[in-house]
Amino acid sequence: MKLTPIQSNTLTEAVYKQLAAQITSGEIAPGEKVTLQDLASKLSVSMMPVREAIKRLEAEKLVTVVTNRRIFVNKLSWADVEEIYKIRMNLEILAIEAAFPKLSEDTVDRLESLNSQLVNAREPEKLVELNRTFHFTIYQQAELPILLEIIRSLWERTSPYFYRFFRSVREGEPGWSNTEFLKIHANLIAAIRTKDQRKAADLIKTDLMEGMRYLTGLLEQESAEPEEDIKMKGQFGALRAKEKGNGK
Repeated sequence: MKLTPIQSNTLTEAVYKQLAAQITSGEIAPGEKVTLQDLASKLSVSMMPVREAIKRLEAEKLVTVVTNRRIFVNKLSWADVEEIYKIRMNLEILAIEAAFPKLSEDTVDRLESLNSQLVNAREPEKLVELNRTFHFTIYQQAELPILLEIIRSLWERTSPYFYRFFRSVREGEPGWSNTEFLKIHANLIAAIRTKDQRKAADLIKTDLMEGMRYLTGLLEQESAEPEEDIKMKGQFGALRAKEKGNGK
């Protein structure tokens, strides 16, 4: 846990931002227990701004407060993951469809620059942030702030796992390759340039499926249950079964 003392006139906001960043980056890991006293000590503040920050984090479903002495960073269940990705698929396709008529050449050039940076990125923090920036560069053009806020909150629920995944492996090791999602991004840019909205929406769906594959792989590694006992339902469970049948 890498927390630094805070000196600010808006302590609650500063405490909230630092704790949220630590949780969404996986520095405070899913399932980890924290206490108000320990957090306040590490941040060099009183317990009041920490308590208020924790309330916000609880409302955002990032932590669960059992008592003041027992605060847990939320872990995702299989059901959570399936629900999040079903919602994301619908909302992010909606976002790109709304944004599509407004995507300018400057925006497309920006997307190409971001994807080029991803080619050479190796640090987990850089990989996650560049990928996030790539997608939200598109979605923000929809000019639907409530939709964008909901999408962002769903990204933050899965973000800790992707940080941890990219920290645990490097390119060339089993389970990790940036080739597939870079190809998806390149094809998405091409679809935007050629004004092919249907293809662009399909590529967003493919990108989400690829992210789902990485996340379920990580959850399988962390699960104490045998894989055959894990029940996954719906279209994503069918996707996993199909991948296994193809030897992927």
